[in-house]
Amino acid sequence: MKIIRFIHVGLGNYSIQRLEILKKNKNFQLVGLVDIDNNKIKSLSAEHKKIFFSSISIAQKKVRADAAFIYVSADKHTKLVKESLKNNLHTLCVKPISFCFQEFKQIMKFKEKKKNLTLVQGQNNQWNDASIEMKKIINNKNIFWFNDLFRSRSKQNYTSN
Repeated sequence: MKIIRFIHVGLGNYSIQRLEILKKNKNFQLVGLVDIDNNKIKSLSAEHKKIFFSSISIAQKKVRADAAFIYVSADKHTKLVKESLKNNLHTLCVKPISFCFQEFKQIMKFKEKKKNLTLVQGQNNQWNDASIEMKKIINNKNIFWFNDLFRSRSKQNYTSN
C-alpha cells in the first residue's frame, strides 16, 4: 500500500488529537502543518516547525503531498476545501464542508472537474441535520461519507454514496 503524504490543516486541540492518531498510522506520513495563526508555531517541536506553513498552497509547493486533512472551525471549511482541491489534493474535511448551500454546490461543481480526487466529509453528530441534507446531493463515486472517521470505536460505521 502506498503511504499517503498529508498536510494537516489546523492546530487547535481537536485537530492535534486527530494528528496524533494519524501519526501513529504507518499508512500516513505527515509532510506539512498549516495554520493561519503564526503564533501556533511557538508550541511546535523543532521537527514540526520545519514543516509549518501559512497556507495549503504554500505547503503543497514545498512538500508535494497527496492529501489534506482539514480540522479548523467550520466557517473556514469552504475556503480551505476549495484551496485543497485546487492544489490537487485528496481532501478530508470534518464537520460540514459548508454552512451555505450555494457554496456547497460550488464545491461539488468544482469537484466534478477533479474526478481523480477524493473528497471526504467527516460526519460529526453536532452537524447531523446539515450532513443529512448534503448527503442527499452527493452522487459522485469519488465523494465518500464517513461517520466520524477517527472516533475510537471497535466498529466503524462507514457508508459510501
